[in-house]
Amino acid sequence: MYDKTKIKGPCEEKDCLICKHSNKMTRKCRIPSIVYQITCIECEKKKVKSKYYGETHFNSYTRGVQHQNNYRSKSKKTQEKSALRQHAIKVHNDKKVSYKMEIIKTFKNNPLARQVLESVHIINSKNEDDHPMNSKKEFNQALVVTAKFTKGIF
Repeated sequence: MYDKTKIKGPCEEKDCLICKHSNKMTRKCRIPSIVYQITCIECEKKKVKSKYYGETHFNSYTRGVQHQNNYRSKSKKTQEKSALRQHAIKVHNDKKVSYKMEIIKTFKNNPLARQVLESVHIINSKNEDDHPMNSKKEFNQALVVTAKFTKGIF
C-alpha cells in the first residue's frame, strides 16, 4: 500500500486545511486518529482567540473537508450543526471566513484517550478563548471520572 504520510512537502490538495497553511515539510494531513484544532484566520489576524477542537478516527484532510462541506452547505439544518458556519454568522456577520487546521496529537488504537484529550481542550477553551467555536452542548458533556484500585481492599 502507498503511504502518503512518507512523502516530503505539503500535499497539493487545494482544500487541505492542514497543508494549505503550513510551512512544514512533512505531510501530516494523512495521519488518522487525531485530536485537532481549527482556528479562524480572520480572528487570529485581529489577535482574537477563536478555536474549534475535535477528534476523529479519520485523517485530518478527510475531517477538514467534512467541516468545509458543512460550512458551505445550502441546507439550513447542516449550517446549524456547523461550528465553523455558526462562528462566521455570529462573529463575522456571515461573511466568508478562512480557517486553518492543526493536529494537536495523534493516537494509535486508543480512542478513549483521544476523546478525553478533546474534552480537556473544549473545557479549557471555554475559559481561554475569546470566541470558542465548540457548541455549548459540548461544554456540558460528562466529565471523565477515574478510579484507582489498591491491592488488598476487598
